[in-house]
Amino acid sequence: MLTELKVAHCSDCGRIYQKNLRGLCHSCASESDRQLQAIDRFMVRYPTTDTETVAAHVGISPSRIRSWLRQGKLRNDSYPNLCDACDLCQTPIQAGHLCHDCSVRIQTDISRLLTQEQEDRERQRAAISYRFRA
Repeated sequence: MLTELKVAHCSDCGRIYQKNLRGLCHSCASESDRQLQAIDRFMVRYPTTDTETVAAHVGISPSRIRSWLRQGKLRNDSYPNLCDACDLCQTPIQAGHLCHDCSVRIQTDISRLLTQEQEDRERQRAAISYRFRA
């Protein structure tokens, strides 16, 4: 019986590795674990530090810390200054993908567009009914 070896390319370094749940090769996974432990040790010592300072001290890019926050690998419950950036305006946020102002703006834009579409449909319906009657 032939068994198929499931391999993939590591998303960090590009090496071929046997597939696992983490999606990284062994060396990149251990490096990621080491970086997460370094962040945790630094945050225990300085709990009010912000994301950029942690990134500069530990030697990791702030975008990587933000991606770990989004993935849930880092929890900002006990460290309130660790924050992500809004996808639209890049202001600091604690959770989600959008800040409050951007989400409110999008919701108002959507509701305005929906009412405008409804008004346009009503106008078209009225114009069509007048054509048939004349």
